[in-house]
Amino acid sequence: MSLTLPPARRETEASGSPDKRRNALHEACQVWECGYSIPCFSVIVGTVSTSSNLYALPSWPAGARTAFGATANCSNAPLTPGGKVTLTQFVSRGFDYDHSCI
Repeated sequence: MSLTLPPARRETEASGSPDKRRNALHEACQVWECGYSIPCFSVIVGTVSTSSNLYALPSWPAGARTAFGATANCSNAPLTPGGKVTLTQFVSRGFDYDHSCI
């Protein structure tokens, strides 16, 4: 797996401990904490072929800040080919909520 970091972090993180490299990946991608990111998901899992166990799995993206945003995210592309967005998530008043897309 390759990871492109900002120039200032590249040298430090590339030669660092596994924990530092893992933290660098987390900061660069922030898939789960900061929302729905297909490009970053692809960095983590690579290309998903039709023979993959990940192919056609349902997706449930987080990251919306409102119920309206969660509803809109139902029309986003799924994380994996052949999949479908079936559930979205949003945060309101400090609580996580789910929104069904089916």
